[in-house]
Amino acid sequence: MVINWPARPAADLKQQLENDKLELKAQIRSAFADLASRHGIAQGEVDHVMWAYIDQAVGDLTFAHERGVAPANKGETRSGAVLAFERQRSLN
Repeated sequence: MVINWPARPAADLKQQLENDKLELKAQIRSAFADLASRHGIAQGEVDHVMWAYIDQAVGDLTFAHERGVAPANKGETRSGAVLAFERQRSLN
């Protein structure tokens, strides 16, 4: 069974990606802050790592996707998502 989901407008997808990036960075910052507080590392060090490395890494991860130049699969279209379900076979 294949379900073709309708494509979302590009503006919605871009906003969702921006929201997801912010959420990811917040989660990483929280984990770093917890580690820093347990080991007496200054908050400024967390800020530095977030700015110098994490922002750049998240940008690197999403750069090609944001510009629509690198689909996950070569033959993939950008019109919508496709989910495929396969029946499980018995082991007997």
